[in-house]
Amino acid sequence: MNVLVMAGGKGSRINNKRKMLLKIDNRTLIERSLEILHNLKMNIHICINDNTDFLLDILHNYNIIRGTGDYIRDLKKSLDTMDLPVLVMPADIIYSSNIIEEFIVSTNKISQGIVNLKVNGKLSGISIFYKRPDNEVIKFKDISILSESFFNINYPKDYNNAVKFYSRQL
Repeated sequence: MNVLVMAGGKGSRINNKRKMLLKIDNRTLIERSLEILHNLKMNIHICINDNTDFLLDILHNYNIIRGTGDYIRDLKKSLDTMDLPVLVMPADIIYSSNIIEEFIVSTNKISQGIVNLKVNGKLSGISIFYKRPDNEVIKFKDISILSESFFNINYPKDYNNAVKFYSRQL
Protein backbone atom coordinates (compact mmCIF):
# COMPACT_ATOMS: atom_id res chain seq x y z
CA MET A 1 0.00 0.00 0.00
CA ASN A 2 1.15 3.53 -0.68
CA VAL A 3 1.47 5.84 2.30
CA LEU A 4 1.70 9.61 2.16
CA VAL A 5 3.30 11.34 5.13
CA MET A 6 2.29 14.99 5.22
CA ALA A 7 5.32 16.87 6.57
CA GLY A 8 4.79 20.47 5.53
CA GLY A 9 3.42 22.10 8.65
CA LYS A 10 4.64 25.32 10.18
CA GLY A 11 4.60 24.07 13.77
CA SER A 12 3.02 27.34 14.87
CA ARG A 13 0.95 25.91 17.75
CA ILE A 14 4.02 24.35 19.34
CA ASN A 15 6.28 27.18 18.13
CA ASN A 16 8.65 24.75 16.42
CA LYS A 17 8.58 24.16 12.66
CA ARG A 18 10.90 21.20 13.23
CA LYS A 19 8.47 19.48 15.57
CA MET A 20 8.63 16.18 13.66
CA LEU A 21 12.29 16.11 14.77
CA LEU A 22 11.37 16.24 18.45
CA LYS A 23 12.78 13.17 20.16
CA ILE A 24 11.20 10.53 22.30
CA ASP A 25 13.61 7.85 23.55
CA ASN A 26 16.40 9.19 21.31
CA ARG A 27 14.38 8.84 18.08
CA THR A 28 12.54 11.61 16.30
CA LEU A 29 8.80 11.48 15.72
CA ILE A 30 9.26 11.08 11.99
CA GLU A 31 11.95 8.39 12.38
CA ARG A 32 9.64 6.37 14.63
CA SER A 33 6.79 6.70 12.17
CA LEU A 34 8.89 5.85 9.10
CA GLU A 35 10.31 2.79 10.86
CA ILE A 36 6.81 1.48 11.61
CA LEU A 37 5.64 2.14 8.04
CA HIS A 38 8.78 0.52 6.61
CA ASN A 39 8.23 -2.57 8.79
CA LEU A 40 4.65 -2.76 7.46
CA LYS A 41 6.12 -2.88 3.92
CA MET A 42 4.55 0.43 2.88
CA ASN A 43 5.60 2.36 -0.21
CA ILE A 44 6.45 5.64 1.53
CA HIS A 45 6.02 9.11 0.00
CA ILE A 46 6.64 12.30 1.97
CA CYS A 47 5.18 15.69 1.10
CA ILE A 48 7.33 18.62 2.19
CA ASN A 49 7.47 22.30 1.28
CA ASP A 50 9.67 25.35 1.92
CA ASN A 51 8.79 25.18 5.66
CA THR A 52 10.29 21.72 5.94
CA ASP A 53 13.20 21.71 3.47
CA PHE A 54 15.42 20.74 6.40
CA LEU A 55 13.96 17.22 6.06
CA LEU A 56 15.79 16.76 2.75
CA ASP A 57 18.98 16.18 4.76
CA ILE A 58 17.34 13.24 6.55
CA LEU A 59 14.98 11.65 4.02
CA HIS A 60 17.38 10.43 1.33
CA ASN A 61 15.70 7.07 0.67
CA TYR A 62 12.12 8.22 0.32
CA ASN A 63 9.92 9.51 -2.47
CA ILE A 64 9.72 13.25 -1.84
CA ILE A 65 6.81 15.30 -3.16
CA ARG A 66 7.32 19.05 -3.18
CA GLY A 67 4.24 20.88 -1.92
CA THR A 68 3.29 24.53 -1.58
CA GLY A 69 2.30 24.67 2.09
CA ASP A 70 -1.44 24.57 1.33
CA TYR A 71 -2.50 21.27 2.93
CA ILE A 72 -5.52 20.60 0.71
CA ARG A 73 -3.70 21.43 -2.52
CA ASP A 74 -0.64 19.43 -1.47
CA LEU A 75 -2.78 16.45 -0.49
CA LYS A 76 -4.59 16.45 -3.82
CA LYS A 77 -1.36 16.90 -5.82
CA SER A 78 0.29 14.07 -3.90
CA LEU A 79 -2.64 11.69 -4.25
CA ASP A 80 -2.74 12.36 -7.99
CA THR A 81 0.77 10.89 -8.28
CA MET A 82 -0.02 7.58 -6.54
CA ASP A 83 -2.03 4.44 -7.08
CA LEU A 84 -4.96 4.06 -4.69
CA PRO A 85 -5.56 3.19 -1.95
CA VAL A 86 -3.29 5.61 -0.10
CA LEU A 87 -2.82 5.79 3.65
CA VAL A 88 -2.36 9.47 4.59
CA MET A 89 -0.62 10.35 7.85
CA PRO A 90 0.75 13.45 9.56
CA ALA A 91 4.48 13.55 10.35
CA ASP A 92 3.93 14.85 13.87
CA ILE A 93 2.24 11.92 15.57
CA ILE A 94 3.54 9.14 17.75
CA TYR A 95 1.80 5.79 17.93
CA SER A 96 2.37 2.07 18.21
CA SER A 97 2.42 -0.08 15.07
CA ASN A 98 -0.68 -2.02 16.07
CA ILE A 99 -2.78 1.13 15.61
CA ILE A 100 -1.96 1.32 11.89
CA GLU A 101 -2.34 -2.43 11.41
CA GLU A 102 -5.70 -2.44 13.21
CA PHE A 103 -6.91 0.51 11.13
CA ILE A 104 -5.90 -1.06 7.80
CA VAL A 105 -7.51 -4.39 8.70
CA SER A 106 -10.72 -2.64 9.80
CA THR A 107 -11.02 -0.94 6.40
CA ASN A 108 -10.78 -4.18 4.38
CA LYS A 109 -14.52 -4.29 3.66
CA ILE A 110 -14.68 -0.59 2.83
CA SER A 111 -13.25 0.21 -0.56
CA GLN A 112 -14.83 3.47 -1.57
CA GLY A 113 -14.42 7.07 -0.57
CA ILE A 114 -12.32 7.94 2.45
CA VAL A 115 -11.95 6.17 5.78
CA ASN A 116 -10.78 8.34 8.69
CA LEU A 117 -9.27 7.09 11.92
CA LYS A 118 -10.56 8.51 15.16
CA VAL A 119 -8.41 7.80 18.20
CA ASN A 120 -9.94 8.35 21.62
CA GLY A 121 -12.87 10.16 19.99
CA LYS A 122 -10.78 12.66 18.00
CA LEU A 123 -9.82 12.69 14.34
CA SER A 124 -6.19 11.57 14.16
CA GLY A 125 -5.19 12.97 10.76
CA ILE A 126 -4.85 9.39 9.51
CA SER A 127 -7.05 8.42 6.56
CA ILE A 128 -7.16 5.93 3.73
CA PHE A 129 -8.19 7.36 0.38
CA TYR A 130 -9.93 4.86 -1.89
CA LYS A 131 -11.10 7.64 -4.19
CA ARG A 132 -9.29 10.73 -5.46
CA PRO A 133 -10.57 14.07 -4.22
CA ASP A 134 -12.01 16.20 -6.98
CA ASN A 135 -14.97 18.54 -7.19
CA GLU A 136 -17.59 16.03 -6.05
CA VAL A 137 -18.45 15.14 -2.48
CA ILE A 138 -16.70 11.95 -1.43
CA LYS A 139 -18.42 9.61 0.98
CA PHE A 140 -16.45 8.91 4.11
CA LYS A 141 -16.58 6.66 7.12
CA ASP A 142 -14.94 7.12 10.50
CA ILE A 143 -13.45 4.19 12.38
CA SER A 144 -12.82 4.66 16.08
CA ILE A 145 -10.25 3.01 18.31
CA LEU A 146 -9.04 3.64 21.83
CA SER A 147 -5.33 3.91 22.50
CA GLU A 148 -3.11 5.21 25.28
CA SER A 149 -0.09 5.19 22.94
CA PHE A 150 -1.33 7.70 20.34
CA PHE A 151 -0.30 11.36 20.54
CA ASN A 152 -0.84 14.12 18.00
CA ILE A 153 1.89 16.64 18.79
CA ASN A 154 0.32 20.07 18.34
CA TYR A 155 1.14 21.80 21.63
CA PRO A 156 3.98 21.53 24.18
CA LYS A 157 1.58 19.71 26.51
CA ASP A 158 1.04 16.99 23.86
CA TYR A 159 4.78 16.45 23.54
CA ASN A 160 5.29 16.36 27.31
CA ASN A 161 2.49 13.81 27.70
CA ALA A 162 4.00 11.62 24.96
CA VAL A 163 7.46 11.78 26.55
CA LYS A 164 5.98 10.77 29.93
CA PHE A 165 3.99 7.90 28.42
CA TYR A 166 6.81 6.45 26.35
CA SER A 167 9.41 6.82 29.10
CA ARG A 168 7.18 4.63 31.29
CA GLN A 169 7.11 1.97 28.54
CA LEU A 170 10.84 1.24 28.79
